Amino acid sequence: MDEEQLLLDKLGRGDVDALDTLYVRYAPKVYDFSLRFLKNEAEAEDVTQDIFLQVWDNRSLMGGVDSCISVPDDAQYDLQPVQALQNAPAIHSAVRNP
Repeated sequence: MDEEQLLLDKLGRGDVDALDTLYVRYAPKVYDFSLRFLKNEAEAEDVTQDIFLQVWDNRSLMGGVDSCISVPDDAQYDLQPVQALQNAPAIHSAVRNP
């Protein structure tokens, strides 16, 4: 089992430290991806936090996931713009202080 699978397995069992590690590793990519569409830093931050909050809320499903999906930095996207979520709670306060 590689490191990413181990993290996802730990996340599936409710390990907050595993979520923190995944957040540090993948939040910048999620943020950059969101910013390309939204063209608004605050909204991209909200979407990024909301995505990781949803990962935490669905953590029991993560034990069966083999790896996180990454998007190449130079990928071309032909997607409709995403409607940003307003007032998404900060991931650390939501996870550590439910």
